[in-house]
Amino acid sequence: MPLSVRILNIYGYEITNISGRNPVIIEARYTGEISCPFCGKMKLRKKDKYIRKLNHESIGQRLVKLYLTGYKYHCQACGRYFNMRFPGVLKYKRSSEAFRSEVFEKHSNGHTQSYGDRRALLYQKKGYATTICDLSKRKVFDIVLGRSEKALDSYFRHLKGKDNVSCLPQLR
Repeated sequence: MPLSVRILNIYGYEITNISGRNPVIIEARYTGEISCPFCGKMKLRKKDKYIRKLNHESIGQRLVKLYLTGYKYHCQACGRYFNMRFPGVLKYKRSSEAFRSEVFEKHSNGHTQSYGDRRALLYQKKGYATTICDLSKRKVFDIVLGRSEKALDSYFRHLKGKDNVSCLPQLR
């Protein structure tokens, strides 16, 4: 298996440069065949070059940014212009499919895996649990058993800095 496939976990790319520590910046280009997405012909002319900057799956605890070099093409068969499409990256997304899958695996029912012991409250049929989040830092602060105002009253009475707390309903 080529080194670029082992690092990126996506076939068809050639790594041109790796730099940085956190985030690790990987520059790559697609080496596969390109055809017009409208007519399927391969009679293309390069018009312009661009860099697509994406979030990619982590290497250990280090974040990875993936910079893909792409081109704008003109199809000489149908006369339409289009930007290159990259395998493993959906159109208009700013992250690779591998990164999106990693985020999905790290989260279960809206709770991070690092809160596994407290999350077990949900599965032990002890009732509902409320997730307390710091929205400014986008972090889970705590998970508390109960969901009504009465059930959570004792928790909020002993909470430091409760003046800065606001209650938001869960949107489904």
